[in-house]
Amino acid sequence: MNNTDIKQTENKVQEWHCPECNHPVYLHQVFCDKCGHKLDIDWNEKKKKQ
Repeated sequence: MNNTDIKQTENKVQEWHCPECNHPVYLHQVFCDKCGHKLDIDWNEKKKKQ
């Protein structure tokens, strides 16, 4: 598991952010669209927490 930030907005929707550039990343992304950082995220685990 890595240290990708999880932030909860006012409307209770979770957003994930790249740990390198803080750009929003979306469910099942493997690389950050902005900086290309490889996201080592277990999306199945993240979905269970929603």
